[in-house]
Amino acid sequence: MDASNEGTGAVLSQKNGNEECVIAYFSRSLGTPERNYCITRKELLAVVKSMEHFHHYLYGRKFLLQNDHVSLRWLLNFREPEGHLARCIQRLPEEKSMQSFAMLDFE
Repeated sequence: MDASNEGTGAVLSQKNGNEECVIAYFSRSLGTPERNYCITRKELLAVVKSMEHFHHYLYGRKFLLQNDHVSLRWLLNFREPEGHLARCIQRLPEEKSMQSFAMLDFE
């Protein structure tokens, strides 16, 4: 998943052996207020909206979220988030382990 100044997007894929197969794509344009967000908030918005969109595939399953924005790891470990940031983080599943700075493993 990724975010830009214009919108966000994500790919839902599944591994079959050594091959990764695409199941679905998701994208959305950013609204006028969202275009003023810093890139970290845009990336977090991409995570939240993508997970909401793919909820019926992900609910109750373990999955790996890949993102290229290092600041998301710091953001998810933020001690006392407030306002919009806190609401976004609450919408994420409980984080079980960090496999690397850019991959989050959720159950």
